[in-house]
Amino acid sequence: MKTIKKIIVLMLTLVLVAGMIPERSMQAASKPGKPTISLSAEKNGTAIKITISKNLNAQGYIIYMKSAIDLKYRKIKTLKKDGSAERSYTIKNLSEGTYSFKVKAYVKDGGKTVKSAYSSAKKITLSKEKKDGNSKITSELAKLKKGDTFKFGTFEQDNNTKNGKEAIEWIVLSKTDSEIFVVSKYALDNRAYDEKGEKITWADCTLRKWLNGEFYNSAFSDTEKSLIKTTSLKNNDNPKYGTEGGQDTKDKIFLLSVEDVTNPAYGFSSSYAEDKNRRCIPTVYAESKRVLPDGTTPEYNGSAGDWWLRTPGSFKMTAANVIGAGRVFIDGYSVDFDMGSVRPAMYIKL
Repeated sequence: MKTIKKIIVLMLTLVLVAGMIPERSMQAASKPGKPTISLSAEKNGTAIKITISKNLNAQGYIIYMKSAIDLKYRKIKTLKKDGSAERSYTIKNLSEGTYSFKVKAYVKDGGKTVKSAYSSAKKITLSKEKKDGNSKITSELAKLKKGDTFKFGTFEQDNNTKNGKEAIEWIVLSKTDSEIFVVSKYALDNRAYDEKGEKITWADCTLRKWLNGEFYNSAFSDTEKSLIKTTSLKNNDNPKYGTEGGQDTKDKIFLLSVEDVTNPAYGFSSSYAEDKNRRCIPTVYAESKRVLPDGTTPEYNGSAGDWWLRTPGSFKMTAANVIGAGRVFIDGYSVDFDMGSVRPAMYIKL
């Protein structure tokens, strides 16, 4: 009888102890479901708000972000609650660019964290351009006519860096309802077509990389960049020698081709002979970069100089150009000739 009583007491004790243990510790926590997220731009394009939908079993959320320059996602925030206010978070003080986000839900199981699978990645692009600012610029551009000159962007031109960069002047070569095609009025720099001096075409030359990299990024504001069109260029073969022009490209900034500078629709003569409309004066800054073989710099006299075209010359180690008097030199100079002037061209969206 005493043995039976001891067994009954032991069973009652176990039942009481079990009742005192939290239910969650009696069983493994359920893995949360995969969350769903949405993104919105905030604070005039300087912040991103991420909102997470209600998720079954979640106690909190982990937010991961990747910018355009990041190689992989990085954790930026852990939300430790699941209330409606805690399912959103705003990342502030962001620069322009594209950002991607993923989220994991989680639940605590004692000392262990059980995480869900990643949410589907969402992407958003920030832009600080103000519509009224764009409208003001485009309204002024819309007034331009073929042959007009206007100012757009800045670049060092008087060779006096203490007074800052000067406004770049452009000539309108053509205009439609949606865009204008322009070329700089002055040659802005002196550079080799390709610094390595190899058999090369426009697609791979160092001058193209400079125009669409350092020059583009330093010469134009964010608002101006938003108006510069990405142009598909057919890199035409040399029309006299048949030298292949290489791969077609997509560029923001580029050089004119032989075809362009012999197009009467753009105001040029159709022949290769001297044409005053093709003459181009280099800036003082560009002229200062011309170094003669004896190490001296020729005195600037404001005369027209030679400027590069993107069309290849008589063979692939040369590129065509316009020489000072306005004649098209179809044979071309060696691509590593570092006294050729640079006259950028581009399309601007209206």
